[in-house]
Amino acid sequence: MRDRFLPISIIISSVIVCAGLLSLSQAITNRPFAGTPYIPSSFEITDRDYLSEWEAAAYTCMDVDYFIELLASGVLDGTYTSFESTKQIPDSYETVTGTWYVFSKAKLDDLMKDRIELRN
Repeated sequence: MRDRFLPISIIISSVIVCAGLLSLSQAITNRPFAGTPYIPSSFEITDRDYLSEWEAAAYTCMDVDYFIELLASGVLDGTYTSFESTKQIPDSYETVTGTWYVFSKAKLDDLMKDRIELRN
């Protein structure tokens, strides 16, 4: 009797674990990331004259966290315009309200040239 119970309990346990993993993966896939900014899947810089925060950080070859610190400290003033807006989170009904920034490539180029010349 004991030998017959062991394979059945292994099968039932396996089914429960698989169901739990499927449920967890579905929850992770559908989780809305409220309060966090949208991060693009690639940081390719296009021929556009204006960039998002992440594109501007990649364009200037800076770490995103350092770029955000410069933005907060005012070093990047004059290179961007900001606006308040509400965006819908992709694949969700939730929205995020916040400040969004649009950077000018030409102004970022000027700022980087000035900063490089100050170092020399």
